[in-house]
Amino acid sequence: MKIKWLDEVDLTVVYSFDEKNEVADEGFEIVEKGEVNDVCILEDKGDTVDMQFGNGWVAFGVRKDYFTVVDD
Repeated sequence: MKIKWLDEVDLTVVYSFDEKNEVADEGFEIVEKGEVNDVCILEDKGDTVDMQFGNGWVAFGVRKDYFTVVDD
């Protein structure tokens, strides 16, 4: 699905995960207001979701009021 960000948001993202050593490569990304991203919702937790971006990055606990769905 495609989402549009309603404001500038700082996200903590997991770029990759080494399953053997259980180590995550994490960092911060800023999404701009109006930016559109292709994402997959991994888990809906009520007010927040865990999402995976088209490039494979994963963000946990993203508030639903930060974005709107523009295309399923």
